[in-house]
Amino acid sequence: AHFCFRQDGLSQAWCKGVSQMKSFFLFLLILCFPFFSLAGVGDEYFCEETQDIAVEDHKVKNHKSDRFAFRLDENEIIFIEGRFFVGWVLDVLKDSESDEEIFSGFGSRPNVLASLKYDYGYLLLSMNRGRRGSTIISARCVKTREEL
Repeated sequence: AHFCFRQDGLSQAWCKGVSQMKSFFLFLLILCFPFFSLAGVGDEYFCEETQDIAVEDHKVKNHKSDRFAFRLDENEIIFIEGRFFVGWVLDVLKDSESDEEIFSGFGSRPNVLASLKYDYGYLLLSMNRGRRGSTIISARCVKTREEL
């Protein structure tokens, strides 16, 4: 659609130039958009628990909410901050090849089996400790500490 009403050569050339510039900027925006919006290898996530619920000795216990952080590497989720999380490593299970903002993790430590699900800022972590019980933690995560 042209918005030039005059038919002289100067106005039509100007309109053609504006149209080409709009197309060029639209192309740049589409080209660059995925790089700004998706997670990547080495990204760190800072999380604040919204719920921390445990079942111990057949009783439900609500634990005090805490903060923690993890780094997403190519094949691992590495916990880098937080009470008992530091040093935990989970194997990454990609849920979608085209969407880096959805991923899962799975791993174990002596007497603990853990699974993690991350979906666009929402995280659910479950830990099974056998006879000692289970814990489920839900959290809201962001990529910069200042957003918490």
